[in-house]
Amino acid sequence: MRKLLFSPTAKNTYTLFAGNLLDAMLAFGFTLVVYRVLNTSDFGVFSALNNFLFTAALVLDLGIGQALLHFVPVYPDRARQYITAGVWLRAGVATAVAAILILTAGWIGPGFFATRQIWAVIWTAVAVVGTSVVEILVYSLQGQRQFLRSVAVANLFTLSRFGLAVVAWKSGWPFSMVVAAMINAVSPVISLIVGAAWNRILPMVRPDKTMLKQLAGFGGWLGLAKIATTIATRLDIQIVLLLVGSTAAGVYSVAARLTNFYVVIWTSLMAILATRLAVTGPEFVKKAAVGVGGLLIAMGIGIVIAKPLIMILFGAKAAGSVGIFQGLTAAYMPFMAAILPMSILIYRVKKPKLAGIFSLAQLAIMLIANLILTPRLGTSGPIISLAIANSFLFLISVFYMR
Repeated sequence: MRKLLFSPTAKNTYTLFAGNLLDAMLAFGFTLVVYRVLNTSDFGVFSALNNFLFTAALVLDLGIGQALLHFVPVYPDRARQYITAGVWLRAGVATAVAAILILTAGWIGPGFFATRQIWAVIWTAVAVVGTSVVEILVYSLQGQRQFLRSVAVANLFTLSRFGLAVVAWKSGWPFSMVVAAMINAVSPVISLIVGAAWNRILPMVRPDKTMLKQLAGFGGWLGLAKIATTIATRLDIQIVLLLVGSTAAGVYSVAARLTNFYVVIWTSLMAILATRLAVTGPEFVKKAAVGVGGLLIAMGIGIVIAKPLIMILFGAKAAGSVGIFQGLTAAYMPFMAAILPMSILIYRVKKPKLAGIFSLAQLAIMLIANLILTPRLGTSGPIISLAIANSFLFLISVFYMR
């Protein structure tokens, strides 16, 4: 047991978990500041904008980050070239999407986010570019097994965001959705500079076309899987906003922000498993299974302590979020349990196509269930829908892994 607890893989896991915990705390601090300054309705709209930002950043990865986790460890002598190609791909896609969002902000604002504060939409579009590039730099460092540096780059972003929010709040600036969205846009700057330096890609050079094709080819199905899974796990706030209302979205968002940490853990564990499963034996799989089991136990403890935790952090007006957090945590448990079988299918059995197909099915289940349940059950609808979709993902991945 001692050997398991202090193995290199375990140490890397602790590093990522500690970094992600700090990242989650800083992101939570930012959410807490915005929640306390804005009214519940405005917070609901900003939560939808914020949710869209990070959903877009994850979706626009298109599997490029996961492809780097494969190519960088396998070809360390060409790591810099692969990383440069990944950054160019990611930045190009994000910039194109941001430009479309800015040009259509006047329509998207009232039509999709239920707000006429167009500058909040524009700043969110700008934030998509910076956040996307930060994420690919984090993946690149993980592919080189520089896990401490990878969490440092991620933490610099959330630290900047939290610090700017506190400064804006305490300095007496008129705090609004636009200010909060602007903070999201300027916060990645330090992370971009540090991350580029640590990945040794400054100055930037033209990427190798062959490597661009390799990354796009390998990441295709993984990108599809990530798009589907990301939308499935982040669709809830937008659905509550549009089908139930901004006030309900504000209450729901408190719990959703906390449970987003589970998706961060999923991504981190996948990064570790990706760099090890292709070159290790059954013993590593057993160790990983023990780690996932411990994670599920921790989630169960979180359900038990939910009420005092949320009441202390958010105050009495967040009482309605307690049951939502407990339900969402339970709904995420099969999703977390699917980490190991999905990783084995992708990186050991080398069937990324299955991951794409399963995730598309998960998204379809989530969408259909939400359209049926949310108008009837309110905030309980997304919880039940998420539980059904995640249970499907776990069961089907275990079945095909046999």
